[in-house]
Amino acid sequence: MEKIEKRTNSGDGNSGYGNSGNKSSGIFCSEEGTVILFNKDSGKKWDEIDHPHFREFQMTEWIKAAGMSREEKKNNPNYKKQDGYLRVYGYQEAWSNFWKNTDEKNKQRFLNLPNFDAEIFEKITGIKV
Repeated sequence: MEKIEKRTNSGDGNSGYGNSGNKSSGIFCSEEGTVILFNKDSGKKWDEIDHPHFREFQMTEWIKAAGMSREEKKNNPNYKKQDGYLRVYGYQEAWSNFWKNTDEKNKQRFLNLPNFDAEIFEKITGIKV
């Protein structure tokens, strides 16, 4: 069997192969399907959901020298030349920071998602709600 080398999709936000509809994630889909959330079909199309934003989600953050700990300065000897360093967060640590920094309205959007499942949310993010 010949391996398919190139994904050919048209439309917006597609994954998979040969899709012409928007936000499709299968093969040869011409219509926008419903979104799967928390391992279940939501019965809703993408634009029918009040999506939370992820503006505060950061896997990295530039820390100026004045904000660095002694340990960070010790582990990053070039911090003086650069006036800081790039702090890298683990995935669940980044989620924890995000959850602390996002507003209550945005947190509620997560909780209001169709099929919201606190156990799945915690498994992925490390955040217990």
